[in-house]
Amino acid sequence: AVHSARGWRILLREEANARYLLALVFATVGMRMAGWIGHASFMGAIVAIGTATAVEITNTAMERTLDVIEPGHSEHVRRIKDIMSAAVSFTLLIYLAVMMAGIIQ
Repeated sequence: AVHSARGWRILLREEANARYLLALVFATVGMRMAGWIGHASFMGAIVAIGTATAVEITNTAMERTLDVIEPGHSEHVRRIKDIMSAAVSFTLLIYLAVMMAGIIQ
């Protein structure tokens, strides 16, 4: 629990994307409370944003690891980081699709 709490502090202090994802959680809860999305869409959105957060945390850890392993510019490292970023983007697209479906209903 200590390491997890320390990890969250590092993420929220140093990683803007982690703060954006947390803001999306609060926005999603607010939209549910306002009645803009139904229960099923809300649950789907929470699962999607949870997945996006987990992928972002993994992306951040991998990027930091690669920066230690290869501190200089490396085309291989850049490509790996781009692919990891695509994974984060994909999970956010799923979140957006769930939210749009929930709002349109």
